Amino acid sequence: MNKDLQIAKKTVQSEIAALKKLSASFNHKSQFSKAVSLCGKANKIGVIGVGKSYIISLKVAGTMSSLNQRAVGFSANDLQHGGLGFFSKDDILLIFSVSGQSAELDPILKYANRFNIKTIGVSCKPNSMLLKHSTIKILLPKVIEAGSLLAPTSSSTMFACFGDALSLALIKRKKWT
Repeated sequence: MNKDLQIAKKTVQSEIAALKKLSASFNHKSQFSKAVSLCGKANKIGVIGVGKSYIISLKVAGTMSSLNQRAVGFSANDLQHGGLGFFSKDDILLIFSVSGQSAELDPILKYANRFNIKTIGVSCKPNSMLLKHSTIKILLPKVIEAGSLLAPTSSSTMFACFGDALSLALIKRKKWT
């Protein structure tokens, strides 16, 4: 097998390992059902991310929207420049961040707290700023990125799959077909 195919197989195997860890993290202590319930009460859901997590937020918001749940994806960077006024106390913020420590998240979390907007924080770092200040704290497992590099690969796949799972559970609960 040539080197390119070996790299391709190892990449896919790394991402499969991440999804297996994600699947194992859904247990009876999981905050997942609480997140589904909270989303079910939302007027609209703002799905927020920084960097690659922003790209995942667009995908998750698109999935939710296609399943009849009002959702919009936002970059945490853009929200700092007046975009937070889009949200009210009847809305939910679903925030994705692997580290949960991005400086761009601080003003968003402060705004949410000030205006009683519920947040679902999704991170891989248990003591992160994001999880400390979220209404519902979703801790995803730490995974090894494909190629053992820093570029988000396995973590991006895991976050996208989490978003799909949340979207489908929400829509099934609403009995939308």
